[in-house]
Amino acid sequence: SHSYGGEMRVQKTRVGSSNEISVSESQQVDNTTRSSKNTVTTTNATTDNNGGHGDAHAKSMRARVFSAWLFQHVLRGDGTDVVLDVAGGKGHVSLELALQHQVPCTVMDPLMRHRQPKWYKRLQKAGAPVPQFVARPFGMDDTSRQWVLGGGMAREETSDGDGTTTNATKDASSSSSTSTTPFTCLVGLHPDECTQDILQMALQCNLSVAIVPCCVFPSLFPLRTLQSTGQVVQTYDDFLTFLLQQDERLQLATLPFQGKNQVIYYRADPKHDSIVDSHANTVENQGAG
Repeated sequence: SHSYGGEMRVQKTRVGSSNEISVSESQQVDNTTRSSKNTVTTTNATTDNNGGHGDAHAKSMRARVFSAWLFQHVLRGDGTDVVLDVAGGKGHVSLELALQHQVPCTVMDPLMRHRQPKWYKRLQKAGAPVPQFVARPFGMDDTSRQWVLGGGMAREETSDGDGTTTNATKDASSSSSTSTTPFTCLVGLHPDECTQDILQMALQCNLSVAIVPCCVFPSLFPLRTLQSTGQVVQTYDDFLTFLLQQDERLQLATLPFQGKNQVIYYRADPKHDSIVDSHANTVENQGAG
């Protein structure tokens, strides 16, 4: 079985001027059940009155919890991780991955939010990689696929280091500040409409992936149906079941924060990197032509 149910404890340890958070499995609590037809029922999930997004305190903590969990359960942790943070907003998850684990990240979001200058001071002080920001939507389109396989080659939004930003159009190969290393993992914390696209793109490209679904949008996606019953996806539990049915390798875990906290993930085998490398070379050759 690829189900996972567990209550995890968050431990805070003061390290310099920042908090380093580790997530450990303290008690195995069966808070998610799965029937023989591979359906999911959340029986102990944390709920709130803000559409699953949590209150202000929850929003400030969940990125830290998610990034710690990612590093322990999904990322390689050997210095080769390159993360694409889809629909990442202000980049809280990428900031935590950079600060706590030195993981280079790119945030892709159609809207560029203001980022506080103190972020860059913290990153500089820690000697951490500065996350890149890309202003564009993500989907199952050729441009998104090129970004994933080529490490970023389209319009980018760069930061000048003090919290202000400049837009530029350039190919990844023309800028030393833009990573051309293929991404190794796609992540999405409450990524809304592009939730399924993140999962499908990662599976097609054989990349690690972790998504925390939130809103279902049944009216926007009326053709989503459950394989086992054929019924239309209407509820949060339906949505989790629908996503898990995309691939039998996908697993489910529960994160210890307020709001929608079920994470669906897959950890790709690094030995299969040749698949990604061959796709990246194809993308590069197409660009050269």
